[in-house]
Amino acid sequence: KSTFVKAITGLVKLDSGKLFRDDLELSITSPKQAWALGISAAHQDLSLVPNLSVKENLTLVAQHLASLRNTNSASLMQEFYDALDALQFPAPVSSQVGHLSRREQQIVEIAKAVGSRPSLLLLDEPTSFLTERDIERLFELLNQMRQQTTIIFVSHRLREIFGICDEVIIMRDGQALGTFNLRDISLNEVVKIMSGGVSIAWEPARTEIAPSRGSEIPYFFVEVETRKINKISVTIQKGEILGIAGLVGHGQSELLKAIYGLIPSRKRIEINGKPLDIGSPLQALRHGIVYISGTSSETILPHRSIKENISLIINGLKSGFSLVNAAAEKQLALTMVNNLGIVCRSVDEPLRHLSGGNQQKCVLARALSLEPKILLLDDPLKGIDTVTKAQFYKLIAEAAKNTAVLFYSSDVEELLPIASRVVVVFEGRIVGEFRGKEMTKENILAAALRGGNE
Repeated sequence: KSTFVKAITGLVKLDSGKLFRDDLELSITSPKQAWALGISAAHQDLSLVPNLSVKENLTLVAQHLASLRNTNSASLMQEFYDALDALQFPAPVSSQVGHLSRREQQIVEIAKAVGSRPSLLLLDEPTSFLTERDIERLFELLNQMRQQTTIIFVSHRLREIFGICDEVIIMRDGQALGTFNLRDISLNEVVKIMSGGVSIAWEPARTEIAPSRGSEIPYFFVEVETRKINKISVTIQKGEILGIAGLVGHGQSELLKAIYGLIPSRKRIEINGKPLDIGSPLQALRHGIVYISGTSSETILPHRSIKENISLIINGLKSGFSLVNAAAEKQLALTMVNNLGIVCRSVDEPLRHLSGGNQQKCVLARALSLEPKILLLDDPLKGIDTVTKAQFYKLIAEAAKNTAVLFYSSDVEELLPIASRVVVVFEGRIVGEFRGKEMTKENILAAALRGGNE
């Protein structure tokens, strides 16, 4: 889907096929040509310059567009600011993009595309990092634009497709399976077509773990305090998947990063009652604690091969200047590709050639190859389609048999099929815990919004 968007905007060269607009064939070989034709996109992989401010990023685009369209850059800048206002961008435009949260960066990326006055607007997974209120504001803006603008909205969140779109093109493995009017097809029918007619419903992988007794030594204990986290303590048993929920930006991701040693913190960590000193990711890895981010730019080397990406940490943990065992590296990659169902032509091809879901499977393969004692999942399913998500559940559930998993997701519904229990984080502290029949979307969201169970 992302390759499709990049092909229309000139970022990827067509191997075959043609582009037409109003029965006129187009040749688009660069983003500059796309802009000149009134085509703009908000990409899943952001197209922002991180060391420039928001204003400077928008000015770059405004100046390019003004020269291409023979218009005034000042009026274009006003369009960008209007789009930021409509989306209620919370930071000053003087802020450096690299210092913004991923949510704030996404808003800037969307505003840059929307404010360019496009005749064709492409949005590639625009809601992955947005809050529910952000999504509502985006949909309000898109509904205002749809009279003058054709919009292609790429999303794995099917309810959003049904909420904002008129038609849907269903894609699988790089092929269009059909185009349907959304008034004539149900959500379940879309899922069935996406999965090739094979039902992806499966028994929930929840592992019910009895709460530990006071005298029992927990498998994993952590107590963390940072500038954003107000002394959160968590106890997990081996074989348990602990879901972490809450509104975006309330400290869930920071908790996992602090445990892994990615950000400064005061913490106490124990595995089987043994205290651990973890001040860096390297120390965490040596103790069997592995972290997976849902932000691909933080975890992959897109221009390196699949086998290199999978064996990256294993090779890095070798002492001194040990040479890479090429045969072992390739065998590991082949084993993981087979076990995780990674779709690729060869383990030697660059990771960037894979779909987003298969790239994330390679990241999971890298983690599982380390046989972790503790697995930290930081919103790993963002931008992953429904079918691949079901495959991830099975892989994580299987891995959890020999480890303890902390699983944060910005989408509550991603936690419910797999978590043993769910804790809710609000303003840097745990304000609720749910298990069994109480572990429902309604209860979890109520706690996240109100700051507690009541």
